[in-house]
Amino acid sequence: SKDSYLSRKSRSYGISKYVNLNLPKDSKIMAVNVPHLFYFDRTIFREEMIWIASDYDKNNHSPEEVTSWLKEKDFTHVLVRKEDNKNLDYRGSVNRITYLLSNDRFKAMALNLCHSEKFASEEGNESTYSLYKIKG
Repeated sequence: SKDSYLSRKSRSYGISKYVNLNLPKDSKIMAVNVPHLFYFDRTIFREEMIWIASDYDKNNHSPEEVTSWLKEKDFTHVLVRKEDNKNLDYRGSVNRITYLLSNDRFKAMALNLCHSEKFASEEGNESTYSLYKIKG
């Protein structure tokens, strides 16, 4: 079936199904390192594009300010894809989400893990998707 084919072949398909079935229609998601956004039926933006357009990491001087900024912009969730043996994009300042996601204090203060799932390609490459709800 189309569903089983996409589940095997498209790394973003499984997590998009979860999001589409479980998040409220008015959710707004910041996607970190998520390559394919076209299966999502919720408002979703690439973190890298937001970072380039807004310089949010330079305009907010602490993890608390970044969290407030996310809420002011009506973001409700952060979706992260981590690949085995690869780091996230660390360009920018330490207040960029890609840095903050490695900060346990930030995650405890600002995010609740809602869902996590793995995708393994037929070539053996693994990715882990983690969906966080922004607190508050």
